[in-house]
Parts: sequence; structure tokens; C-alpha cells
Amino acid sequence: MVAVSAALILAVASAVSAQFYPLKCGNQTADVSACLFQDDSCYFFDDFDTLSAVEWGNYTGDPSTAHFVIEAGLPYVNGSILYMPLIKPPAGVPNANATIMSTTRFMNYGSFEARLATVGRSGVVSTLISISNTQDEIDFEMVPKDAASANEVQANWYHNGEQTFNVDFQAGEANNNTYDNFHIYNVTWTPDVITWSLDGVPFDTVVKSSLGNNSYRYPATPSRIQFGVWNPQDNAWAGDGNINFDNLTSELHVRIDYMRVIGYGCTRTAPLVSSSSAAAATASQSAAASSTATAKSAAATSAFPVGFGASVLLAGLAIAALF
Repeated sequence: MVAVSAALILAVASAVSAQFYPLKCGNQTADVSACLFQDDSCYFFDDFDTLSAVEWGNYTGDPSTAHFVIEAGLPYVNGSILYMPLIKPPAGVPNANATIMSTTRFMNYGSFEARLATVGRSGVVSTLISISNTQDEIDFEMVPKDAASANEVQANWYHNGEQTFNVDFQAGEANNNTYDNFHIYNVTWTPDVITWSLDGVPFDTVVKSSLGNNSYRYPATPSRIQFGVWNPQDNAWAGDGNINFDNLTSELHVRIDYMRVIGYGCTRTAPLVSSSSAAAATASQSAAASSTATAKSAAATSAFPVGFGASVLLAGLAIAALF
């Protein structure tokens, strides 16, 4: 488990406010070309046997030092599952309740995927997104506003921090509940197409050429992968966000089984560098292995994430196959 300082807890207020903080690569944030998921680092997989993470304020800009940056909150690992709890906010900062992490590398097109279980409480949003230092953004958000939408999944995207109205939003339901059960959320992003997939089934698609005069809004800047749980306190969108933490009988958390990122054009089928995660990714599973371990192994040794191969290898030529 990563030790998280009290200063980080108190810093949650700024991390989840409307203010945005770009992630540095080296000692600056404008040019992140040295911190991409590319070349020997094009294939990333973490099954959370341990937590390789550093606090935001201590991050030096060197992605080789940790897989993730803790932007807010108190993430921890238990039983090879990453837990991201919604924490009680410090006194005087009621909106400061979130646990958010992001990758230390940036994806310049490609695919990102996580097998996760959501919080499943009204007013609490579980999220898996890509976001660039100029705030191009591609979102998967699980928003259980009320009992009728307890399993709602939403897909949307932004350009320079502006929501792309009329071409941005798709909502649907998972086949079974998203909080007791793990589901696989995948976003595949090429220069021509964005495809959101849920458990291997395309959920939503945006084709750049179909945007007409809005095609300049299509996300096109390197993005870190950001994920976690937060309480937006927006009752109209997310439901009742008023939570009495003192009366909770159990922790409110997102659980993540694994995460995978594959940079655009990557031909690797496993991480290059040997590690506990890489070893687990390639190890054969015994007949008695748990379903979680089996899912981790299958995910790690797949040539491409769900929905990734055709759209990356054929790019625009495969558009018709995505519908």
C-alpha cells in the first residue's frame, strides 16, 4: 500500500474543484512527447498486485518512477484489487471528497481499458477517462442517479474543456449491476474514430468525418488516463450527493481489477519490462484459479484490448465495422 500524507487529504479540495492541473513530463507540461505510451512502453498492464503510485506533489515528471500519480484521496490495494474510496471531506471543504489517480504516461491515440466495479450509490460517480493538458477529454462515467438508472453508463467527450454539445453524449445500461459485478470498459481512440465498448460490445462511436464544421473539436492531444470516484454534488445530473459519512455502514468505493493501455500502432502483446504484473500477466492459471485471476491473465495476454484491433490497424477504413 502507498503511504499517503495528511497533506494530500487536505489537498483534495483543489484536486476536485473546477480548477484543472496539467500533468508534467520532465519539468514542463507543454511537450509530453518523452512520456508517451510508445516504443518500449507502448503496452502497459497493471493487475494491482501492488500499487505503484506517487502523490501529486511529489511527482518529478519521470514516468519510470511510478505507474500512477495520486491526484486526490486514499487509494489502496487489497487482494490484487485496487480500492478507490470516497473519503469524508475535511471540515470546511464539503466538495473535497474524491479519490482520483492518473497514469504518469500519456496516450497519443490508442486504447485504454479497465475491469472495474462501480460504487452504485446515487450522487457518486465512478469514472474512467482520458484527459490532455489542454483538456481534450474522452469519458466513461457510471452515474447511478436513482433506482431507475442504477446501472447507467455514460459516454461523452470534450474539446479544450468545452463539452461538445449535440455530438457528445450516449447513455445506456449495463447487462447486470455495475457495483456487485465487474465489467470491462474500453475506449479506443484513433485519428478518425472514438469507440466506447462495454464488455466487448460497442456502446457509442464518434467519427471525426461526421462532425462537419465541428471536426476541429475532435480530441487530438496526448492524454493521461484518469480514473476514480467523486461526488459532484450535482443533484440534477448525478442524484442525491448529500452523504452522511458518519452514518455509512460500509465504505463507498470503486474496485479495479486491472488496467491496460496500448499506444497507437503498438504491436506488442505484453509489457516489455519484467515485473510482478508482467509475470502475472503471462503466467498460466491453474484449474482452481479464481475467476478474477483468470480475467486478469486473459486480459494481459490479449493481442489487443476489446474492440482495439480493427479500428487501430485499419483506422478510417474500418469505420463501417464499428456500427
